[in-house]
Amino acid sequence: MLKSHALFVLLSLALSRPLAGAQGPTVLTPDSPCGGAVDSELMDPDRQPAPQEPGVAAEDRGPVLYLAVLTGGSWPVASMNVIYDPSFQAMARGELAVSPNLRLGAQVSFHSFDAERPGEADNEGVVNLALFGKALGDVGPYRPFALLGVGAYVSKEKETGGRRWDGGMQFGAGFELPLSEYLSAVAGTGLHLVYRGGGQDDYLWLDGYLGFLFRQP
Repeated sequence: MLKSHALFVLLSLALSRPLAGAQGPTVLTPDSPCGGAVDSELMDPDRQPAPQEPGVAAEDRGPVLYLAVLTGGSWPVASMNVIYDPSFQAMARGELAVSPNLRLGAQVSFHSFDAERPGEADNEGVVNLALFGKALGDVGPYRPFALLGVGAYVSKEKETGGRRWDGGMQFGAGFELPLSEYLSAVAGTGLHLVYRGGGQDDYLWLDGYLGFLFRQP
C-alpha cells in the first residue's frame, strides 16, 4: 500500500513539471537580440518605396536592348560638296542600356550621294559599320542624347570603280520622345569624317534623320 502511494506521488510531481519547449512561440521584434534576422522595414506599414529617377523606366536599370530604324538625308561638306550632291540615307542601330543614361551600340548605315558632274564622277554609296557610345539626359518628356562612334566606311575607289575600306568617326546629337513603354520617336543629326588619304580625298558629310526606337521586352 505504501509503495503504491509513493508511486502515485512521484507520478503526480512528474506530470506537474512544465515540458521543455512548451513555453509557446517566440515573437521577434526589432529590439530583440536576433532582430537582425527580421527586416524591420517590412514591419513598417508607412514605409514608402524608393524614389525612381524621372524619365527612367524600371527596366532601364539593368541591361536592356533597343533597336532603331532611321532614315533621312546626307549633305556633303567642304571638298566633298564640290563633287557630290545631297541624297538619302538609311540606318539601323542596336543599343544596349548599361545604365539609365548610357548605352553602347552598333550601327550599319547606307549613305547615297549623287554626282554633281556625272561626266566626271560616278554616284557614290557609302556603307558605314560602326560602334558607338550614347549618353542620354532628361528634359521633360524628351531624352536628349549625344553620340560618338568609330568604325569602317566602305566607299568607291575613284580610279578603278572598286570598293575600298577606310576608317572614320562620327559625332551625333538628337532626342528621343517616348510614345509608349516600348516605342519612342527619334530625331537626330550626325557629322561623319572618313579618312581616305588626306586632303580632298577625305569624305565629310552631315546627316539628318527621323525614325523609331523599339525597346525589347
